[in-house]
Amino acid sequence: MKQALRFTKMHAVRNDFMLLNMIRQPRVLKSAEVRRWADRQRGIGFDQLLCAEPPRAPTADFFMRVYNADGTSAEQCGNGLRCFYVFVHHQGLTARNPLIVETEQRLARVEEDNTGQIVAEMEEVDWNWHNILVPPLAEQQKKPNKAEPAYFKVLNHLGKEERIPAYPVSLGNPHLIVFTERSQHVPVLLNRFGSALVNHPALKDGANVGFVSLPDPATLVMRTYERGSGATLACGSNACAAAALAMKVKGAASDLTVRTPGGRMRIFRRGRRLVMQSKVHTVYHGRLP
Repeated sequence: MKQALRFTKMHAVRNDFMLLNMIRQPRVLKSAEVRRWADRQRGIGFDQLLCAEPPRAPTADFFMRVYNADGTSAEQCGNGLRCFYVFVHHQGLTARNPLIVETEQRLARVEEDNTGQIVAEMEEVDWNWHNILVPPLAEQQKKPNKAEPAYFKVLNHLGKEERIPAYPVSLGNPHLIVFTERSQHVPVLLNRFGSALVNHPALKDGANVGFVSLPDPATLVMRTYERGSGATLACGSNACAAAALAMKVKGAASDLTVRTPGGRMRIFRRGRRLVMQSKVHTVYHGRLP
């Protein structure tokens, strides 16, 4: 008889996840069942599915496998890392603080601070277009270790072609960041160009697209159109990419409040790395037959 699959639903700034303990209940997942569980009307509903697995790297405590809502794989998930930390502790898999969590591309340090918030330290930002863009656009970057905007041709809501400046950024997963001068333009840009940019033909493998304004040097306002999940209420790694860019090219403070439709998170520098901080929440536990 097939054993019921136990899961937990969690969120961080309303970026929501289904989490599975694949150490105690190992199973090979199919894209079709991930899509079925992600359905918000007929399934559980989530932005990403996170699986706790044994580590592959000798220095890691766990491996975190990430699936998008459409069943595709993702390399990284910033808010997911912080939910994952709470999940493996609640599952009794560890009592360590901090944890080193392995993802497809990198290792991340995650810990609980003395205020009860979960802090994830992300790797250094990579500005090289060759990791994100296809030739010949990638060859147009003048300085691979500098932040530069690329220009993407898209059709606007009137069917006319526009060139959108967006910064290609990698944090182990690909991002495009589009800046605007006015906060009220952020949702407008997301609605007009999010779906056109997320899988633009100039991208090697799609990207999370962030639309960002900087109303003051210590605040970012942003919306994200995520690869494989669509418009979401928050995206941690995309917020980190936007924060790194704002610090580098817009004169932003090294300690930022990021405002998203799902809530606020703090992103700050620790040496050359970015750190993200907010509370995470367990929504409920369940079983699938």
